[in-house]
Amino acid sequence: MGAIPLAQQVHPNNCLPIATTAASQADHVRRRAGEAVLKRLCAHNGAVKVLGDDAVRFLAVTTAPPIAWHTLQYQLTQCSPSDRPPRATLSNFYAPRRYPVGITSATAESRCSIAGARWGRRFASRPINRFLASLFEELPEALAGAGLQKVDLSRFDLHHAHVFATNDALGLLFHACEYPAYCDQHFPVNLGFCQAGSTVAYAIERMRWRNIVW
Repeated sequence: MGAIPLAQQVHPNNCLPIATTAASQADHVRRRAGEAVLKRLCAHNGAVKVLGDDAVRFLAVTTAPPIAWHTLQYQLTQCSPSDRPPRATLSNFYAPRRYPVGITSATAESRCSIAGARWGRRFASRPINRFLASLFEELPEALAGAGLQKVDLSRFDLHHAHVFATNDALGLLFHACEYPAYCDQHFPVNLGFCQAGSTVAYAIERMRWRNIVW
């Protein structure tokens, strides 16, 4: 049995953690990729700050990537021609059918497009689709288990992740607390149509821990 995969929650005012844990080779490779992302997130004027003891929380998740995910990782990190954008290679793994994105009465009335496009596509691999859905479903409980503030799956809170690739790994950067509610006292920032009707109250601690690296 392999080690339980870990997601890293990073405090943006600190930097790269140095931590060890029993993990498979794939986990170590992905962690190195995550470390590279954390460095970029934490860099200040070209320098990386020293990590504090409470700068990173490790989230225990039981969802493991399927074989199809490792195939995708290999294609993106090893087989993609240097002159071919990763996005073009990634598109080869999509199913041809398109689905409407975020079309609800609430988003239509507010003119919100949470994906920046009206249509989206799923992966052709059902195991990859199930894996990604399971990660999203598991993260709120994992965050709570790490003693962090509540996160919900919603169009105002956690609803998307960014895929990133390095020379030897494929990872995900999740964003929680995407659209905090406008508040004259605590959050006087207009984030556009998708913020309208937000039920996510702004809190400093919640925003500090909104980046999740898998």
